[in-house]
Amino acid sequence: ENQAMYLSPLASFTDAAGRHVYYIDLRQHVNQLFWGTAATTPVNQDLTQMTGATLAEGRSLFGFSNGRGQHVYYIGTDAHVHHLWVNGGQPVVQDLTTLLGSVSSCASPLLSSSLTGFSDGSGEHVYYEGANQHVCDITGYSLSYWIYNPVLHRYVWVTVWKQTTTDITAAANAVLALQASPLTGFSDSNGEHVYYVGTDQNIYQLFWNGSAESNSDLTLRWDWTPSGWSAIALPVSNGALTSFSNSFGEHVYYIG
Repeated sequence: ENQAMYLSPLASFTDAAGRHVYYIDLRQHVNQLFWGTAATTPVNQDLTQMTGATLAEGRSLFGFSNGRGQHVYYIGTDAHVHHLWVNGGQPVVQDLTTLLGSVSSCASPLLSSSLTGFSDGSGEHVYYEGANQHVCDITGYSLSYWIYNPVLHRYVWVTVWKQTTTDITAAANAVLALQASPLTGFSDSNGEHVYYVGTDQNIYQLFWNGSAESNSDLTLRWDWTPSGWSAIALPVSNGALTSFSNSFGEHVYYIG
């Protein structure tokens, strides 16, 4: 019953707890294959069954681990972004689209949207393509402040977890994303980078440098070939994107 659905998306990472692989099964449940650091064999956990979460639409899955635990995101059959979170105990689920509700600056997710994201100093980020073909950033972050406790007759330091959204396509005045565009991204010392394919089939970067959002067309470049300079090939339709940053620079890969 936990057999992976045909063409299930996959997500994976390793952390201090062990190795984690996520997939969607034939019942559209999100499952985790977990191999703990002290275990001799992996175990399978049906996170949807454990939390009562909404069924997965089946075309998007993304995850990462940070100091707060393990995080997995998916688009549900209700076209909402859902967050499955495990922090050393029973997993919990959040419907981020419902949680943000009327305060969101973004359109609801496209049912077939890809997902990408990362955790950095500004919080936990997950990016999706909205029904209006804008790329949206959902950010979770901690907020701390002093509050007066009348029972204790003193101020206490309180930390709460907040969620916010940013329509980064609108913020950067960027080209619309191709419907169901692949998404990829990372954070490095320069800022936050998200890549997508535009309606003109070019690859674009949405870049937050800490104070402003900008957009650049990466396909408007030239490449040296044995026959001379030529324009970079456009990505194939329904192709994939992946990316990372290292000491050599920032890298994005696609199929032309």
